[in-house]
Amino acid sequence: MTRRIQRVNELLRQEISLVVQRRLKDPRTKNLISIVKVETSPDLTNAKVFVSVLGKYKDQIQALEGLISASRFIRKTIGDVVSLRLVPNLEFKLEDPLEKGSKVLQVMNSLKHNEDN
Repeated sequence: MTRRIQRVNELLRQEISLVVQRRLKDPRTKNLISIVKVETSPDLTNAKVFVSVLGKYKDQIQALEGLISASRFIRKTIGDVVSLRLVPNLEFKLEDPLEKGSKVLQVMNSLKHNEDN
């Protein structure tokens, strides 16, 4: 990943977070929504936005649906603020904390196993 892509990812993450917190009025997005990371394609046309939503699974799905339905509004609002030639299409996805935690545990166990040997 190039340095430019990393900077664009961080800029998009910050701006999307601000828009979600301050400008969205959709009742489905009332729960605490955190923008975990953004992965932009090398040509800057598409971006995967990984979100974490506080609440039950049903609330998480509703918040995701709200974000998906507001993606055009979010994209336009970001376009008004940032100086990118093209604001990428936004694809929202839920971050799976259990899967991430499982990977961390696997790494920790392999490190422990290596120390024992």
